[in-house]
Order: sequence, then structure tokens, then C-alpha cells
Amino acid sequence: MNYMRQLKLMSAVLPLLLVVLTGCEREENNGMVEEIIFTNIPSKGIRIDEGDTFDLEFSIRPSSLQETAVIEWTSEDKEVATVRKGRITGVSAGKTVIRAVCEGGAEAVADVEVRPVEVTAFQIPSSLKVPRGESVIVSVTGIVPEGASVSSIDWSIADESIASLEISGGSLYVAGLKNGTTTLTGQGSGVSKSCKITVEYIPVKSVTVTVAKSSIEVGEESSVSVSISPSEASNMSLSWEVSPSGVIDFDPETMKISGIAPGNATIKATAIRDDVSGYCSVTVIAPVMSIESANGPADCFLCPDNSFSHLKKTVQLSATVRGNAVDGVTWSSSDEKVATVDKNGLVTAKGHGVCFIYAATEVQKASAYIWSASKSGYDLKLTGSDPNSIIPDNDYYVWQESEDIVPDYGHDVGFFDTKMFVTAEGKTYNLYQILYPYGWNGNDYDIITASVSGDGVSITEDNQATISFRSADNGPASGSICFTYKPTGYTRTVNFNVGYKSISFFKNDSAENHYKTVGAGGSISLSKSEQTYWYISLNATDSYQAPGFGKPYKSASSDSKKMMICDSNSSLYIDSSGCLRISSIANGTYTLKAARDNSFTIRLTITN
Repeated sequence: MNYMRQLKLMSAVLPLLLVVLTGCEREENNGMVEEIIFTNIPSKGIRIDEGDTFDLEFSIRPSSLQETAVIEWTSEDKEVATVRKGRITGVSAGKTVIRAVCEGGAEAVADVEVRPVEVTAFQIPSSLKVPRGESVIVSVTGIVPEGASVSSIDWSIADESIASLEISGGSLYVAGLKNGTTTLTGQGSGVSKSCKITVEYIPVKSVTVTVAKSSIEVGEESSVSVSISPSEASNMSLSWEVSPSGVIDFDPETMKISGIAPGNATIKATAIRDDVSGYCSVTVIAPVMSIESANGPADCFLCPDNSFSHLKKTVQLSATVRGNAVDGVTWSSSDEKVATVDKNGLVTAKGHGVCFIYAATEVQKASAYIWSASKSGYDLKLTGSDPNSIIPDNDYYVWQESEDIVPDYGHDVGFFDTKMFVTAEGKTYNLYQILYPYGWNGNDYDIITASVSGDGVSITEDNQATISFRSADNGPASGSICFTYKPTGYTRTVNFNVGYKSISFFKNDSAENHYKTVGAGGSISLSKSEQTYWYISLNATDSYQAPGFGKPYKSASSDSKKMMICDSNSSLYIDSSGCLRISSIANGTYTLKAARDNSFTIRLTITN
């Protein structure tokens, strides 16, 4: 009874077991290559010449995978032969093994021998320098026949203790082993070439690194250059190092640096073989911050009390870097009695004077001038080297009692359109600083006008807008000049008395041939053998003018056309053109005096 039950149970299980086993067998063979077989290998093996190819034929088991199997092809020595998709290419003489491997481990191998091509012609250099401890490529050109390579030539080194050779990647290398001279020989079919090999080593003595601009802003670029000495050093390979990091970025290929953050950095170049280094330093600074107003430059004029109607009481300032607004700025004033500034950069005039407005961040600071002008702050005062004696062609000096205000440029129009002059008592400036560019007497924007009293005296303005005081006939004069400061109506008057101070002698009518200048009461000796015809200049200063400066004084006297006369000898005088002739004057010492200024005299000695 039990036997029958077991039999029925086995009958039911057996078909299921067969199905499971069959399924396992199919899974093991599904997509797996069992065997690769090369089908066209000659009986003596694969033999090809350099440059030739051989296509391997193969079959795959199971055959259903013949077209879809993925095969990995490799060569044990790619210097001898390479393989791609079963095609073998001879590279250089030698032997190698070609393998074809499929996933799962199926593999086929083939031995390959590459035979050298007989070279009938080639060229190499007649000589070559090789640094000791370095390898260099030997240029091998003109190889015949086509398809032959460096490996097709037999190479040898006469003294292998001096140099060695190696063929790698289709190129011939010679390595220097020690200082000396040997010969490299290449042998082909009926052709032989030799190259003198000199092995030596010239070390690097110094490395110099320079930077075009040693101080740059963040984001700014500069260039780096390097020089190695001696120029014939055997190995000039360099390594680069920048420390600390984060200050600059350096690219050794372009030799460019750019600023990353404020700080100091060192660029170091080291000759790798000889361990010789050079350095240069770079400073990176924060970009320059500037202060601007809505009307342009921040330096400007304000008025605290509307006494100058064309000036505003406030101005809005902003801090910028390269035209972009800066955040986190702290504003301050150097003198809040003159002007204040709020946290947003709004400046308000408070009193008469000048002050700085500062804008600051953690790493930057900028400043601007603010001139706060009130009419009540001015009073005109005059001074000079001698207030009672104004010398022709000397600048007169003016200052005003108030705070120091000397702007480079003004604001808006009117009195402060281009230049304005106010200074504290005790300082002096040339008058043209006040007048320029407003003109003199008659211009709507005159700041100071002047009137003069005196016999034939006038005030003139030269190309530099300075004032000259001179009589109508360019002679001594006296009188007074009254300055009026137009904004307030203040006036100041100074008396003057102008006379001669020196006389100059010239060998011709050119200032370049100045001989000597003599002051009042001085002496001079003139030699007839040196010069008989002298050119003269009467000067209103201690330094000489161009010849002929002084002109005769107009009078009814017989000496009206003479600049200087001699009481003891009427033939001795300086004429109206500023000339002195001494050829007919007897040797001796004479006294000359100015025709209308008897206080100015000199002693003249005439010799042969």
C-alpha cells in the first residue's frame, strides 16, 4: 500500500523536477559565450612586417552569439603590435600575444611576430647635447621605405657608461649617465649614421621672478615674468608656489595673477633639478572707494544761511567703488560746526569754513571737501613784502580773515563758479589766485576790483592775470591803489612808491648774453677790448629784465632821450634804446645816474 503511494508521489514530482533542471540549463547558457576560436592563424603563426596589418577571423559558441558577443581585444606589448576589433597592426620588430576575452571568461590567444623592415635611408643629427640625468629624443627623419620605423634600425651606444638608449612610443631616447662624449650609431640595410653624444650638466645659478604691478586691487590683474641664469642651463623646469593662499590667483601657463582678497602674497619659482628659487611679493588692496554727489565730484560749496542765493544748504553724497554703490558705509564730519552728515550721506552746511566729510568701511576710507561759505565770514586784508612800496611786475598779496577755503573747482555759478579764495590771516597767496578766471574790472563775476591814484599810473593785467604797477612812461611813480571786495563792499588802500633797483649789462640785445647786474650804488668795470657797444636794462627788481626794459622819461630837458647820464662827461650816457657806447670815452671812473631818478646811481670804470 505504501509502495503504491510513493510511486504515485514520484510520478507527480518528476515532471516538475525536469522543468526546473531544464530551466537552470537555459539560464546558464543565456547570453554567455562558451568558447572563442581563431580560425585563420597560419601554421607558422602570425608574422607581419612593421606597418602591416592582419585581420583575425574567429567563431563563437554558441553560434547564436556570433554577431552580438562583446569581445575585449588586448596586446601584451603595444610597442610591438596593436589590435582593434581583431585587426592587428605591426608597430615595431618584436613578439607579443593578442588576446580576445568575452564576459564569462571565454578567451582565445594568438602569438604575433612583427618583422623589421629593412631601412635603406634615414637621417639623424651629427651631434647632440644631453644633460646628465636627463633623457632627450633623437630626431630620426627621412626613413625609407615608407612604413619603416625607428625600431627598424639597429641602434648602439659606443660607451654605455656615458649614455644609454631606449625606444618608446615610436621614438628614440638617449639618456645621459655621466659627463663625457660617446657615439650613437644607427645601422640599416647598407646605410649607417652616427651622432656625437655629449653628456654634460649646467646647473641653474639663479631664478628671478618679477611682477609688472606689485600692488593691485581686488579683482585687478597683473603679469609675472621669470628669468633663469645662466640661459644655457641644462634643466629649466620650474615649480611654482604661492603663499599664503586666498590672496591672489596665479596661472603659471598664462603667467597672470589676479587679486582675490586684501593682503600680501609671495610667488616662488623653484628650479626643480637644482633647487634654486626666486621670489616676488604682491600686495592686494581693497578697491579704491570714492565719494560722489549727484552733480559729479563730491568736493562742493554750500551755504548755511542763504547769503549766497546760488548755493545750496545740503548735498547728497554716495560712496562708490568703480562706479558701484558701497554698502555698510559709516559717515562722519571733521568739523560739525562747518557741516554735518547723516548716516545716509546727506551733508548739511552749518557755518562758515571748510571741513572733510569721511566715508568708511572696515577696509576702506574716502574723503571729500565741503566749503561752507557765508558773506558774514569775509573781511578783506592786504599785505606784501613792503606794504608801502609796490614793485612793478611783482605779484601783490591778498588774504582774508576767515577759515581756510582754497578750492580747486567750484559749484554752480557766480562768485564760486571756478575758483574762490579765502584764507586764514597770516597766509599769503598771489593775487591771480583771486582774480582768475573772473577777469579784472568790468566782468560781471569780479570778486575784487581796484582803482589807482597817481600821476600817469595805471594797473594792467598780463597773461597770467597778475597785476603790474607802472607809470605811463615806464619810470618811477608813486600813488595809491584801492582794492574793493565786491561780495561785501570791504575796501583796503595801500600807498606805493616805485623806483629802480638795479641795472643789467648785456653783450647783445639778448637775455642769454647777460654780462652783469649791478644794484643801486654798485660798481662795474667795462673793457673796450672786450666790448665797446653794450646793451642796458634798467630794472625795477634786483634781477635783470630783457635789454631795453627802461625807457626814457618824457620831459622838456635836454636829457629827455637818455636813460642814464654822466654829469662829468656829456658824451657818456645810455640812450633811449638802452645802448651804451664806450669806444670814444677816455679811460677812467665815472658816476652814472638815472635821468629822472637821481637816487639811482652806479660807478662805471672804463679800461682798455
